[in-house]
Amino acid sequence: MTFTYTLSPANDITRVRYGIRDTDSTAAMFSDEEITFRISETGDWKHAVIDMLTGKIAELANTPDFGAGDFRISQRTSIEALQKLLALRRQEYGIALITASANYIYRPDNSSQTSAPTFNGLDDDGINDYDDDNGY
Repeated sequence: MTFTYTLSPANDITRVRYGIRDTDSTAAMFSDEEITFRISETGDWKHAVIDMLTGKIAELANTPDFGAGDFRISQRTSIEALQKLLALRRQEYGIALITASANYIYRPDNSSQTSAPTFNGLDDDGINDYDDDNGY
């Protein structure tokens, strides 16, 4: 398992490690190879940070709590801390939790319509500017 954290010159692996707070080589959460893979899969280091934090939260959520007598180990505190870090990184990087888009559909089995509809009354702001009284 390769671990690098070099601040000068900084590279994408360092940026991801800093973003997920994986900066201690003795307690590394991810290898350089895993980080490089996630960067290539998500497209950039910021999305890799979000993806890796989400993955770590899922991993901890699937790890059972442990207890023996009065001694207890719970994943809840770690999960909550990572969720807060994830929310902070989403805000810092401008990566929304959800995005919305509109797709206009039509029925291709309708013989009077052979292609997707166009909506002349709608412009970029999504407000219908069509004037019903005058027909335009």
